[in-house]
Amino acid sequence: MFKRPPVTLDSTPPTSSSPNAQQLHGLNLDFLQLLQAVQHAQQRSSHHGLCLSESMSKSLLACDQAALQRMATCDVSLFSLQWHRVDEWLRLAEHSATDRTQTQTKPSTTTAPDPTTQRVLNFMQCAVFFGWHLAQHDEQAARFILGMSPETASVIRTLDLWQCGFISQRYRKLLMPRWLHNRYFWPDLLHYGRGGEPEQLKLLQLLGTQLMAQDLEPSAIARHTVTDDE
Repeated sequence: MFKRPPVTLDSTPPTSSSPNAQQLHGLNLDFLQLLQAVQHAQQRSSHHGLCLSESMSKSLLACDQAALQRMATCDVSLFSLQWHRVDEWLRLAEHSATDRTQTQTKPSTTTAPDPTTQRVLNFMQCAVFFGWHLAQHDEQAARFILGMSPETASVIRTLDLWQCGFISQRYRKLLMPRWLHNRYFWPDLLHYGRGGEPEQLKLLQLLGTQLMAQDLEPSAIARHTVTDDE
């Protein structure tokens, strides 16, 4: 189904029973439920980055709570905030300070968000603070379960708490399903959710490790694998 390059991440990933992994499982479940809500939303265009293909959308909507819980415990984040891109987080750090200053000098014209948008904002706040916490206290866990690069972790450690809150409220379009560009990850994830086969989970976790390594060390991966289109 997919080619697996002989590339591994350094050290040992956190165990599924660790507090950080358990927090991740909860966030993954919240994200999957959020994705279901977005697929149901009448104005899906407002959440373009969270819209799945027609076939995956139908498959996700058919998942019951047990299937969602199985998918949530795959030990890597199912959501992306571009943690591997230090350039993006340098931009967010700079813009959050600038935008907040400008916003304080302008009258507020913000209207109340619709329920689905409010759910996105609530999730963003939890996800950003979780990433900030891991960057501060457990960079290794941030690397393994979020795919956060050391350079990004260094930037996030400089953020004040108000910047985290501001980013979560103003940059919600940063949120998207992780590795949605890959032709296998989400179909395999949904297949595992429906069936729960242990071997399917092992393949899914192996693919996740490959994709994470590709995010964090693209030059190394390029020497060992082919593109998705080949």
